Amino acid sequence: MISSKNTSINSKRVPAIFKKIDWINHGGKINVDIGGGKYNTAVEYLKQFDVTNIIFDPYNRSTEENIKAICDVVIYGAESATISNVLNVIPRKDKRIALLKTAKRWANIVFISVYEGDKSGIGKETKKDCWQENRKLREYFDEVGEVFEEYTIYNGMIVAWDGNKIETNL
Repeated sequence: MISSKNTSINSKRVPAIFKKIDWINHGGKINVDIGGGKYNTAVEYLKQFDVTNIIFDPYNRSTEENIKAICDVVIYGAESATISNVLNVIPRKDKRIALLKTAKRWANIVFISVYEGDKSGIGKETKKDCWQENRKLREYFDEVGEVFEEYTIYNGMIVAWDGNKIETNL
């Protein structure tokens, strides 16, 4: 099994997706960062917007941290979720769909980015325990549509939401 644990690389930089989101108008006060990695750069960045970022990552966080993250999301809720460069490191479609379903359960609006790799569309192991789908953002659109009623590409990311929960004016 490839966990892609070694793809968590933003030790000093805020992942780009966080700078693409209008946190004042669309992000809410609690974001759950699914597959958020081992670094807290986004946690620190979102403080300026008075947004709490809860990181859930079974491969880069301890069991205790992940249990706390789940409890916090269940207790306090999350208006938004980010899935930053995660779908592209999951080789199996059923696992990507399961992750998207989790995001839908946990948040009202979901922001998704992917690293497109070499854009060949041919998935492969790039180094030990690292997978890369090499698919363009648009190529994840149908999978997102299997889970969400409403979804679009906006500002270089896929934005998805349940039309029954919210309306959005991006």
